[in-house]
Amino acid sequence: MKKSDYLLRYIKLAPLQIALVRAEEAYFMAETKMYKPILDIGCSDGIFGEVLFNNRKGAINFGVDIDKVALKFCQKRRVYRKVLFTDARKLPFPSDFFKTVMSNQSLEHIKEIESVLKEVSRVIKRGGKFIFLVPTIYLDDYWLTSAVFNKIGLNSIAKNMHNIRNKFFRHHNLWPLRRWKNLLENNGFELKSYRYVGTKRVYFISELLWPARIPSLIISRIFHKNILFPRKFSIFFANKLTKVLNNEEDIVPVKGPTMLIIAQK
Repeated sequence: MKKSDYLLRYIKLAPLQIALVRAEEAYFMAETKMYKPILDIGCSDGIFGEVLFNNRKGAINFGVDIDKVALKFCQKRRVYRKVLFTDARKLPFPSDFFKTVMSNQSLEHIKEIESVLKEVSRVIKRGGKFIFLVPTIYLDDYWLTSAVFNKIGLNSIAKNMHNIRNKFFRHHNLWPLRRWKNLLENNGFELKSYRYVGTKRVYFISELLWPARIPSLIISRIFHKNILFPRKFSIFFANKLTKVLNNEEDIVPVKGPTMLIIAQK
């Protein structure tokens, strides 16, 4: 499958500016074979899991999160057998239970991340895979506003925006690969592979679309319902972007806003 296929799946479920970024992440995570039982840490509303597994019933055994509103969406998705409101620092599963633990854009929000890695190491079987995507130390380079301010010499404003964004998105762990590698090894994992995911073109377009996302965020929190662009508009716009995504499929970036890490116990 191509990146554009994941995008066309995603826009049926999420706002376009989110779909643009997440579709690319799903494309690369899907390259790794996952064996059951599977645990999704930080499953959120379940959209990523549904797109990743093409809405295959029961593809993911358990999803966990501490966002009750998001879990109300997630529990309606057939791809998850069961979702639980639980803290990843204290997982309610027996030791050596899962063959695969996955996580998308969640670990960066947890301050006591080593407690999570310790728990993942406990619940995963020997030889099992821990597959996760996290933002990187390069994330700020992929925000259009930061790039513009840095370009015209307003570095202090760009730095302030960086701090504001990290506070807003609750980013605690924007780390280089070396630090993730050390943490994984300290908790019984071996780093098997990694790759950077995301391009400036995709992130810039996504950022330009963010103002349209704000009403949807507010409504989803109040009424527990996603409000999307009109379907015809989203599909039209997505089709225009498919060439952009597909032309970048063979590019292996030396850095990027997000990193896909695959570790093995």
